[in-house]
Amino acid sequence: MGHVVIRVGFHSGPVIASVVGSRLPKYTILGDSVNTAARMESSSLPGRIQCTEQSARLLAKQCPAIPIAPRGEISVKGKGDMVTFWINEVGTISRKHLLPPADSPPRTTEETAPEAQDPEAQNQDIEAQD
Repeated sequence: MGHVVIRVGFHSGPVIASVVGSRLPKYTILGDSVNTAARMESSSLPGRIQCTEQSARLLAKQCPAIPIAPRGEISVKGKGDMVTFWINEVGTISRKHLLPPADSPPRTTEETAPEAQDPEAQNQDIEAQD
């Protein structure tokens, strides 16, 4: 018996769901998010799960235990260049490469690399939290 190897891709965003047709009604989901998810699947690799940056942020927030690794920027048909991520990769690195939301201020070097901070400053931060 052989193995089935699939590729998976997903995106998070707004959609419109409706029943279309009167003679043979079908439930359908429409919207740019559906197209983006389809592009994530078609540009993924066999046996891997790929998602957009928006989905990676949501997943990191809602389920921090799931490993997320950057794939990098890829060219997506009809979308241009997009930053994408691999999900559930074994031996992945930390989530600090997930960028902050666009409406937040830019992160400083100290925020992205806490080990580079002064140890005394780290102790003050910990005391302030207590």
